[in-house]
Amino acid sequence: MEVSDSLLVTTQVKNVASGMGTYARLLLDGLVARGHSFTIATWGNEIVADRYPTAEWIDVGEKPRFDPTPGSFVMFGRRLADKLDGRRFELVHFLEAREGYAWVGSKKPRGTRVVGTVHDDYPAHVPATPLGLIGRCSDPWTRWVYYHAVGFLERRAYRHFDLLLANSIATARSMSDQYCLDPAMLRVAPLTIARDTEPCEAEALDGRPAILFAGGNFYRKGLDTLLQSIAGLSVRLPGARLHVAGHDRASARLESLAVELGIRDRVSFHGQVPPERVRRMMQGADMLVMVSRREALGLVYLEAFQARTPVVAGDVGGCAELVTDEVSGLLVAPEHPAELADAIHRIANDTDLRERLVRGGLDVLASRTRERLVEETLSAYGIEESAPTGSSLASSRSPVAQSS
Repeated sequence: MEVSDSLLVTTQVKNVASGMGTYARLLLDGLVARGHSFTIATWGNEIVADRYPTAEWIDVGEKPRFDPTPGSFVMFGRRLADKLDGRRFELVHFLEAREGYAWVGSKKPRGTRVVGTVHDDYPAHVPATPLGLIGRCSDPWTRWVYYHAVGFLERRAYRHFDLLLANSIATARSMSDQYCLDPAMLRVAPLTIARDTEPCEAEALDGRPAILFAGGNFYRKGLDTLLQSIAGLSVRLPGARLHVAGHDRASARLESLAVELGIRDRVSFHGQVPPERVRRMMQGADMLVMVSRREALGLVYLEAFQARTPVVAGDVGGCAELVTDEVSGLLVAPEHPAELADAIHRIANDTDLRERLVRGGLDVLASRTRERLVEETLSAYGIEESAPTGSSLASSRSPVAQSS
């Protein structure tokens, strides 16, 4: 059987629409810059041969219309397992670990080293009944069924990986605690964002201060709590305006909440916003506020650091690994509107605090480079940092804790 050196699997190469997509692009670009060769398996419409001319490609086919999972990963995983049947790689890296569910347990060839990256831990914490999600997401019944199904797949698949790279310490702990995985098979990948080569022009946002919320999953990210905080600031910050960049099934419900709170004229719902405009809005905002009920990491905070925009975040999950209270942002307990209102008021009225938080955010960003991300990934592969230009990704291996 012919053995190719290494295979990197991802549903996003060209259309980077998530944190996972950002990770895939940065990693692939960084590996190419170091002269590594590899094979990429992805959807047919994600193949960009001109960007990675030295890579070989496995076309998993056309993305289906009716798979609602992120990246259509359920259908992708099944098709990929068929595509890989009979093929052997020394190293396989699923850039979204759950995409390996249909292959890693039953079709993984003996001797193949399998690495996966875990980007969230939400299925690991699904409550016992859908009632536990009411008020925490826009579609509690559907999401409860989805999380249970995904959690089942993850529990079965992850134990067959040789190494899992988690996007945060919190996510790694969830995998160990909730899925009973050996901590020795878990590492943390220092995820980051693409650095702007050219400064973007700020978009002028109404409001003094202009407060930005950016993202989907409005309830999980605490938009309802933020709306209550804006209502509580009506006297102290009468000129404040909230700008919501993103769309969710709960958009209409939260617009109604803004009406009930008497602040509809102080909130702008911009709907789905392209990434380029989000960057411009970041530049024009006085602060980014997103106090999530649960967050695996939150790359949006790094984007705010890059834009030199002060941050208010929730003291949960991976947020606290990016945002140090009073240093690179302010941390607030979720579902505490009064505490959140105080944090917003402080940033709006304390110039020294704003400048200190901006400096702290830039320090965090400086510590999370693409080079560090690639080096940590190569270490997970078993390759020394000084791997020679032109080497294959699986050209050197070192012992790492095995799970299977």
